[in-house]
This record gives sequence, structure tokens and C-alpha cells, in this order.
Amino acid sequence: MNKAGLRTLGFAVAIAAAGQGAQAREPWNYGPRQTYVQVGLEQYDWKEFSSTDSILDKESGPLLTFGAGVSNFRRIDSGPLYQAGGHVYLGTLDYDGETQSGIPLTTKSDYSGLQLEGLGGYRFVRWPHGIDLFGGGGWEYWSRSIQDALAANGSPAYGYLEQYYVLYAKLGAGFFQEFGSWSYRIKAGGKYPLYTYEHANLGDGLSLSPGRELSGFAQITVEFGPVTQDHLGLMLSYDSFRFSQSTAQLLTVAGAPAGLFVQPRSHRNVYAIRGVYYFR
Repeated sequence: MNKAGLRTLGFAVAIAAAGQGAQAREPWNYGPRQTYVQVGLEQYDWKEFSSTDSILDKESGPLLTFGAGVSNFRRIDSGPLYQAGGHVYLGTLDYDGETQSGIPLTTKSDYSGLQLEGLGGYRFVRWPHGIDLFGGGGWEYWSRSIQDALAANGSPAYGYLEQYYVLYAKLGAGFFQEFGSWSYRIKAGGKYPLYTYEHANLGDGLSLSPGRELSGFAQITVEFGPVTQDHLGLMLSYDSFRFSQSTAQLLTVAGAPAGLFVQPRSHRNVYAIRGVYYFR
């Protein structure tokens, strides 16, 4: 073979090697996409406060939660991040509060809800660690049905249903470390309601808009397995909402005015543990 032939062969081999290298790296350009399902328990706490900061009522207890999503937060190089998913939750909580007349009351509340959320951001990697910056938002709906019971003075107290709709934004940062056979990551930040709506089936129906305040969230995720295989994970999280008192709205009963009502200042805190299964 002459020199021209050798140069041509060498050039072809170099192109083939470069193509194989690019092909091998290509999946990491956008990070490995993982689809996941999750199931777990939430410790749900809800409190409402008077204008003097005394607790008007509180609810607490465990809720069952399950959901699914897709994410590339396991990527090991610098680049864009994304996550989209949702979960539902349901269960019965202990209610400790008072009637509309201010008489002490203990009963149960039935809860169910749905949260949908999307995040986008960027990862800065200095192997094997990385820093994440991300933002996004979500939509959440939940219903709160307070059961009938007897008040402290023995009088009957009739329950009612409240429904909440919240559109919110999130902004946060994170840290991750990759070990090949397993990894962990931490996220934390703030969230702010952009839109709030509440409907209570009192009288002819009452519509309120709880006030909007900044709250926080945090999450620790551990994955037990390489990203190239199906594997299990564990997620510990904290989430919250803060609502200031709503403006007063007139309640009517059979068309007749029955007084002005507000949604008191309210705090919601949710502590969750979830088992996760990742599909590759």
C-alpha cells in the first residue's frame, strides 16, 4: 500500500474512533433520563391562627402518598436539568379546633389531594461533586372534609368540605455526589403561591383567596444502584405552604346574609418518606 493509501486508512480509522467516542458520550450530553414510581407516607400538619396568634384549629396525622415522574437529576456532567412528576395523597387526620361559634371540638378530617410539578435548571460539575441551580412551579389541589361530631358542650357540630387550589413557583439550589454504584443529592429552596382559591360548602357556598407568603422546602434522595440499571431509592422531604388571612367575604344562607367570613392565617407542613423505583 502506498503512502496516500496509508494516510487515507489512518484518516478513516480516526473518524471511526471519534464517531464511536461521540456516540458513547452522547447519552450524557443531556444526562440519563430516569422514569420513576414512588410510594410512601406523609406526616401532614395544618394549623390556623387567630389575629392574636393563638391556634384556632390544627390537624395532624399520616397520609398515604404515591406518584410517578421523569428526571435527569442523576446526570454526572455539567448541563441542563429537568424533572416533571406528580403524586396523590389521601387519609384521615385528627382535628382539634372549634365550631364556628367558638366551642371546642375534636373530630376527624378526611384529606385527599393531587400535586403536579415541573423543574428546570443547570448542574455545574467538578467530579464527583456538583452544584445545582433550579426553578419551576406546580399546581396543587386538596380537599379537607371535617366530619360531624359533638362539640365540648354536647351540641351537634356538622362538618363541611373545603377545597383548595394553589398555583406556585419554586426556586432553589442543590448538591450531589456520585459514587457509580450509588449516589445522593440534596435540594432546598423557597416556594411562593402565585394564585390561591378556596371554596367552602357553608351556606350557599363561600369562595375565599388565602393570602400568599413565602415558605420553604428540602429534599434528600439516595439511589441504591448504578444509573445504567433499574434500582431502588429512598427520598426524605419537607414541604410547606404559608397563607396569610384572606379578605372577608359575605356568606349567604338561602340568599340571606349570614355574616362575613375569612380564611385565617394558615400554616401547612408536610414531612415525607418515600420508597422509589427507578427504571432505566
